[in-house]
Amino acid sequence: TESAAVAALVTCRIGFANGELTLAKSWSAACRAAMVSANILFLVATAGLLGWVLIFEQIPMHLAAGVQSLTTD
Repeated sequence: TESAAVAALVTCRIGFANGELTLAKSWSAACRAAMVSANILFLVATAGLLGWVLIFEQIPMHLAAGVQSLTTD
C-alpha cells in the first residue's frame, strides 16, 4: 500500500510538471473515484442486508428441508 501511494504521488508530480494534469482534471478524477467507491460500498451493504434477511427468515434452512424431503435414505 505504501508503494502504491508513492507511485500515485510520483505520477501526480510528473503529470503536473508536464502540464498534462491540472487541478480541474485531478478534481474530476477524484469525484469519479468517489462515485465508484460509493457504488461498490452500496453493493456490499446491500449484500449484507440481503444476507441478514435470508438468515432472519431462515430461508436457507427451509430450502435445505425441501431438498431433503425429495430424497429418501
